[in-house]
Amino acid sequence: MWIVSQDKTTIVNTDTIACFNIDNSQIWATYGIASEADNGYFSIGKYSDKQIYDVFRQLTNAITNQMDASSFLSNKFEMPGE
Repeated sequence: MWIVSQDKTTIVNTDTIACFNIDNSQIWATYGIASEADNGYFSIGKYSDKQIYDVFRQLTNAITNQMDASSFLSNKFEMPGE
């Protein structure tokens, strides 16, 4: 599945993501594992306190309930605007 960042500057495949976290009003994507030199993290969206958990739920639902992987549109999640 593909995730498009809130600012539309980054698109990443979830196969490269180890986990998602919430910190400092942002949803972060962490990639790689501790034993790899190229691991790290980046923000895929910044939201208000009222919005962040709803957006996080939408993101995790989209990933865990992926539709037909052969369709690009059903296999892409665009982070909502603030």
